[in-house]
Amino acid sequence: MKKSLVALAVLAASGASFAQVTVSGALGMSYQKDRTTPKAVHGLQMTDGHITFTAKEDLGAGYSITAKSEMLLRGRDTALSARDATLNLMTPVGLITMGALDASNSIIGRGWADAPVSLPTGFDGEVIRGGNNVDVIAFNTRLAGIVVGAAYSESGSKDVNDLADAFGAMGALTGGAAGNKIAGGPGGGGGPLQHVSLNASYDNGPISVGMSIGQDSLSISSLQDASAAALFKAGYEGRQSTNISGSYDFGSFKVGAGFSTKTKGWANETVVGLTVPAGAATFGLIYAQKGDDSKSLGDGIRADSAGGTLGAAVASLTTADVKGTAARSGVAVGMDYALSKLTTINVSYGVYDVKDPERVNPVASLRKTASNTNEYRIRLLKAF
Repeated sequence: MKKSLVALAVLAASGASFAQVTVSGALGMSYQKDRTTPKAVHGLQMTDGHITFTAKEDLGAGYSITAKSEMLLRGRDTALSARDATLNLMTPVGLITMGALDASNSIIGRGWADAPVSLPTGFDGEVIRGGNNVDVIAFNTRLAGIVVGAAYSESGSKDVNDLADAFGAMGALTGGAAGNKIAGGPGGGGGPLQHVSLNASYDNGPISVGMSIGQDSLSISSLQDASAAALFKAGYEGRQSTNISGSYDFGSFKVGAGFSTKTKGWANETVVGLTVPAGAATFGLIYAQKGDDSKSLGDGIRADSAGGTLGAAVASLTTADVKGTAARSGVAVGMDYALSKLTTINVSYGVYDVKDPERVNPVASLRKTASNTNEYRIRLLKAF
């Protein structure tokens, strides 16, 4: 870090030209309880901390480029690590975005009406499906007030990695768990799960609406076990998704809703949100619900189990062992109190009805069960 600062100072002193960089970020300290298995963790924690470097250059003729890189920075107890990084190339016909980032569940923002709820675990990933670390390229343009676009992304898959661990523990995979595990996502040189989507959004005054349709494919060329490859492809290859969300700001309050559906037996998801401003305080309420997954990742492998290396290990599994998550729901309330434009106090509380907090694991000893179904956070956050 010091060497970098010295090098920058030398460049400045020499008169060498380099792009102007702006620095922003946030730091937040909380007292909280998280919904962790097997028992909750209470106490003080530096829960928020990042620094973002942004550099923009005008290329002329209607072109410009913006580079943005974010680093995790939460004090002496956490290491400096990379977060989102993007390149945005603005052209006369639209915006091209490339980067490595955490792509959140697309129905959350509008669907929860930007409600000020901040929880240690969060509903995305606990109740509804969370975001994925992805390598992405996208193009968006504006047509008659509507932003339309297309995107292609590559990411890892928690299902692939969880099941690789599970079958690897059984000694049933060629190459063990490591040989059938692909992290993918940022810096991973692509990932096994590829997603193509078409997107549209409309924002005008109090109304905001967004919609996307997409399809997945699964590349399993680097998996060493052919039977494992068949298992994973069963749940993903050709999976189609539709997401729609919207919000309306009535002035005295804001409401939102979102809905997501997927094929291949993945359950539907629904979110609803309410935000009420009251002077320096803003109150929020969110609800999320996911149905029972009917997919069975085992379907694609049972037919091959007799001759595959998984053999008896697969034959011993029930449909529920590799089915996915059970139905779940949750409700949470939160309040932001603005001490200034950049400093806020947040108080949030959430309750979950989560029958199966983790994806079902084929190895009984590795399965986790629900125990703590509520969590809270009291946080002071300073942005800069």
